[in-house]
Amino acid sequence: MLLFLFITLAIGLILFFDGYKKEMKKGVDKEFCIKSTEKGEKRGATRKKEPSMISRLRIIANKKAGNGAGAEALEKVTGLLKARGIPFEVSVTQRPGHAKELSAEAWERGERELVSLGGDGTISEVVNGLAGRPATLLFVPCGTGNDFVRMMNL
Repeated sequence: MLLFLFITLAIGLILFFDGYKKEMKKGVDKEFCIKSTEKGEKRGATRKKEPSMISRLRIIANKKAGNGAGAEALEKVTGLLKARGIPFEVSVTQRPGHAKELSAEAWERGERELVSLGGDGTISEVVNGLAGRPATLLFVPCGTGNDFVRMMNL
């Protein structure tokens, strides 16, 4: 079950970032614009998409999660990301509460796409570090219980 869940989330990561990379290459947002006399835009017009401030994905990992399953999951995820050419950096937690600090620091540096790799505690800490701040959070559950994943029916 855990292996199936891990593979599903890894595929989701790959698909998310494939779409992300394609959009950044195109640089055009096909959203409908609101008619504005100031900008002279008409409904259906396209506008240039501002390039993202993010140049890489930040992975906040708890290698000790799931009695060492976190270290194995981190190795698999980083291998998949490297194979797809997706830029990333890893921050490994060193103590309780560290994931909260790492996620807050990452957001302050302008990083808006983060991955929480660990158990329920890691997810909780990362969310608390991002509280009230807009960000994209992906997660790779590799704890012993993974209650969050079960509650959310993922």
